[in-house]
Amino acid sequence: MRITPWRGCVLAGAALSASIALAEPVPHQVMAGLGGLEYISIFRESEPVALVEVSYQRAAGLEGLRRSLTFGGGLRFAFPISRTAFPLEGFIRADLHARAGPWEPMTGVELGVSRIAVLNRDLTVPLEVIAREDQRQGPLYAGIHLAPLRFLVHGLVLSGPELLLGTVGPPFGATVRVQQGLLKVEVSL
Repeated sequence: MRITPWRGCVLAGAALSASIALAEPVPHQVMAGLGGLEYISIFRESEPVALVEVSYQRAAGLEGLRRSLTFGGGLRFAFPISRTAFPLEGFIRADLHARAGPWEPMTGVELGVSRIAVLNRDLTVPLEVIAREDQRQGPLYAGIHLAPLRFLVHGLVLSGPELLLGTVGPPFGATVRVQQGLLKVEVSL
């Protein structure tokens, strides 16, 4: 049997559905992690900062697709503080988990409030350009969270590296948020 792109998509969807169906319910999880954050605009970028994250998530249900869907939120603290406008941010997140043996990849969306990153004051960029870019640095962000390397090890979920790509606003679209997760540990309650 020849596998056409259409059949390949159907097979991949069936495999993902089967792995979601096998995912065990995780009623409550507490997570702690380390990572980094940087903002990139058209003419400037921020100094990278390190992040410490503490978060909580809860499964949407105990059966079917709802047990693979989690909702949660948390706080991140950035350091060194001298590179930030305000070193603390808060976020909410919705994620979809899949499971194949010990491998448990995850993807989702995240919304948050942050004033961590400050774009550099590059002297080669005209002051009117800097003023226009600074006006587009709203306190909110929205992004897509990807955690492809998550593994269940002795009752803990170990994850890393992770990636969150998003935009800052309002207005959204002028500045890109790039957040890398180095290591995260999740404990079920």
